[in-house]
Amino acid sequence: MGETYTYTYTEDEETPGASQDTPILRANVLTMQVDELDAMIANIRERRLRRVEQLKIIAQTNTERATIDARAKFDKAIARARLLLAKAEVAEQAAVEAINKCRGVALDLE
Repeated sequence: MGETYTYTYTEDEETPGASQDTPILRANVLTMQVDELDAMIANIRERRLRRVEQLKIIAQTNTERATIDARAKFDKAIARARLLLAKAEVAEQAAVEAINKCRGVALDLE
C-alpha cells in the first residue's frame, strides 16, 4: 500500500494537449489521449484490486485470530471443568467414606 505512482505524459508534436501528471502539476484529463486515460484507469484498478486483496487477507487473519481465541477459551473451560470434576470425585469418595463410617457407628449402637 506504500507504493506511489506517477504518470508522466510529455507534450510533443505527435500528441498535442498531452500533459504531465506530477504531484505538483496535475494532468488534465480533458486534454489527455484515450490511451493515456486507459493506462491511468488500468493502474487505478490494479491498485484498488491490491487493496481489496489486502483487505481480504486482513479479514481472514481476523477470522483466524477469533477462531484461535475461541479455541483457547474452550480449552481453558474444558481444563476448568476437568479440575472441578476431579475435585467432585474426591469429594464424592470422602462422602462415601463418611457414610460408611456412620453406618459402622450405627451398627455399634444397636
